[in-house]
Amino acid sequence: MRQTWRDVSFAHWPVDPRLLRATLPQGVEVDTFDGAAWVSLVGFEMCDLRLTGLPAVPTTARFPEFNVRTYVTGRHGPGVWFYSLDIPNRLPTWVARTVFALPYCTATIESSHSRTLHSWSVRRRWPDQASGSMTLRVGEAIAEPTDLDHFLTGRWRLYARTPLAGRLLTAPVDHERWPLHTAEAVETDTGIAGTLAGVLDGPALLHHAPSVKVRVGRPRWA
Repeated sequence: MRQTWRDVSFAHWPVDPRLLRATLPQGVEVDTFDGAAWVSLVGFEMCDLRLTGLPAVPTTARFPEFNVRTYVTGRHGPGVWFYSLDIPNRLPTWVARTVFALPYCTATIESSHSRTLHSWSVRRRWPDQASGSMTLRVGEAIAEPTDLDHFLTGRWRLYARTPLAGRLLTAPVDHERWPLHTAEAVETDTGIAGTLAGVLDGPALLHHAPSVKVRVGRPRWA
């Protein structure tokens, strides 16, 4: 699949790895940086979603997405593990759950963007109910990203588990280098993270990126 992500907002929290191990299936392990695991809230505008070689999927010219994720390693290398991915559209929710076994949910998402201020508000409708929000103020471009910046954003693979058989899937994720900017939090409500919300404590590390083109490869058994 090909897609473009615009107005990407990241909020990252360090977490004790022991708190995440029970949330992951066999076959993937918590990935850490200097001994800490990380959980991130990520909001962005999804654009031009399409299967490679085909026209854009109907109703997907542009829509918001808000996901909750952590960072893992598996047999095929480092990657991302998604706890939830909220979008307002039912068709791509069904496609992603069917093809990639990703835990997409349908939600009402309100977003607003100015040159420096980006806001997200999420109210999940299916398959359960949860809500959260995030507002950040964008700062300067990051000329030289740190190793931690790369650890949190430079991920080239995803992992997922099929809901019925419980088997692991993996797919490569190829994207341009993130044009990262610094950011500071104006407001965050981590309720959309469900049971993980209680461990997202203290100030978050924030990033913003204006746009990046993404290609997600064919899924395979992990």
